[in-house]
Amino acid sequence: MKISATGANTKGLQFLARAGFEACDFNVDWYFTSKASPLYDIYNVTDEQIIEYFTPLRQLADELGIEIFQTHGLGCVVVGDFEGGLKEYVARARGAYLASKVLGAKYCVQHPSFDCTCP
Repeated sequence: MKISATGANTKGLQFLARAGFEACDFNVDWYFTSKASPLYDIYNVTDEQIIEYFTPLRQLADELGIEIFQTHGLGCVVVGDFEGGLKEYVARARGAYLASKVLGAKYCVQHPSFDCTCP
């Protein structure tokens, strides 16, 4: 049986390895939704840049013996939260899917976008 937890960066992966975890669910949402992320300017980020950014994280996970079996994409964000609407949401989701592929995840959990103001 594999022991799993959530890891989302270099320190997180190192912490999980020291604690004996063998697998993790890696959240990629921050990388594509936070203005503090180097990948935030999604229209000016190339596939090659996404690959270059996530390859060292994949290599570290492999070195630490941690399988990234699935990722979480954009989470429960609202399409309307993005200035570019659906086009921007899809561009960010696509980036998350590419990052998931680089990390070796078999699955990327993409929660549906919804309007939080609905009853």
